[in-house]
Amino acid sequence: MSLPITAFIPYSGNGFTQATVDQLRNSSLIGKINLLATDDSLQPLEGCKLVKTGSLLGSETFRLMAKKNESRYILLIIHDTAFEFGQFALERFLAVAENTGSGLVYSDYYDLKEGKRAAHPVIDYQLGSIRDDFNFGSVLLFDSDALNHGVQKNHKSDFAFAGLYSTRLAVSRKWPVTRIAEFLYTKVESDVRKSGEKQFDYVDPRNRAVQVEMEIAATQHLKKIGAYLKAKFKKVNLEKGEFEFEASVIIPVKNR
Repeated sequence: MSLPITAFIPYSGNGFTQATVDQLRNSSLIGKINLLATDDSLQPLEGCKLVKTGSLLGSETFRLMAKKNESRYILLIIHDTAFEFGQFALERFLAVAENTGSGLVYSDYYDLKEGKRAAHPVIDYQLGSIRDDFNFGSVLLFDSDALNHGVQKNHKSDFAFAGLYSTRLAVSRKWPVTRIAEFLYTKVESDVRKSGEKQFDYVDPRNRAVQVEMEIAATQHLKKIGAYLKAKFKKVNLEKGEFEFEASVIIPVKNR
């Protein structure tokens, strides 16, 4: 009988990946470990299989995961950095997935930044949680049926960047997405910029191709859940009429 979890982790030749692999190999829940690599010259680590893909978070990667998976659940690490799993962390992920029937499970975590460890709680997933940068942390546990469903629903898409985004949106249309409000692992924070500097990455011209794909995936999702509103705007003639006052409209948004 196969073990319940197949793992997929990013690999670019960094030494810390070996430590992550060692932790996974020591778990009685992990079957096969697959290294997702975009570099053709890399060789697999011992006990792992190398899965070559064009983009870590592209559609191709998720098709390969669905094809190569042999377990009930798929563990996906989405950031190429050092990790330390807490005691029984994988057991907790698996228990919550089984008890809730969730298609995707994620958890709170710790950040290790400049030698200091800080708690990083995330927020619960809701129907309106469609931001492409919604913070799931770095460790995701997919039900394999849910991931297969997401891949099938997006079989016509060939995203280079929005593969994960479109897949998790498809999963959320049919399965619960559940947060574990426990700090189950520690990750080394590789992006040490201040949050204010990260906030506007989406308007950086260099990220235009990424943003276009995310908008396409979001539009497809909104249409499928009946929430899409066609962009029809009436042009306002500001020269018509008299305006005695000017006003600024400030809209407070929860959790922003």
